[in-house]
Amino acid sequence: TMDHLSLIATPTERSALAAAPGITHELRTKARLNHPGAEISQVAKMVASGSASHCIFDGRVDIEKEAQQTDAAQIARGILMTRRATINARPNLRIQADDVAASHGCTIADLEEDQIFYMASRGIEEKDARAVLIGSFISEITSLLADFPKLSGRVTQSVEKALSQCDI
Repeated sequence: TMDHLSLIATPTERSALAAAPGITHELRTKARLNHPGAEISQVAKMVASGSASHCIFDGRVDIEKEAQQTDAAQIARGILMTRRATINARPNLRIQADDVAASHGCTIADLEEDQIFYMASRGIEEKDARAVLIGSFISEITSLLADFPKLSGRVTQSVEKALSQCDI
């Protein structure tokens, strides 16, 4: 079994993390399954903020002919924080085997306005509501680090810093 989760976040061009306007973060993955009963679950999450921020995910899972009874799943999800931010995602399955369960997909959108409205109707300011929703979106990945307290602390701190510098 192979589980692969990835997080890509782009800060605004005003961020201390940006060397120049228009930062691009790119993640390319390739997994090759070549034995019976293989399993893979790959999730890539992207958050793009800033007028020229760009996230790219190009993931490929090859299921070879020998990999019968394989279970493969691949999903890419992205949140666009500003109108000019862009996300390109290409989850890609190449299946050579006959007996497999495989799925892949991609969703890229802004935050749901009805969720923001719901939180605002409970007295939560829009900026805070957006931060909570983004934190929840990212937590699928960061929560998996709970067994590694030092790493979890460093990643959580980095994510919080990046979010504090985003145009939310």
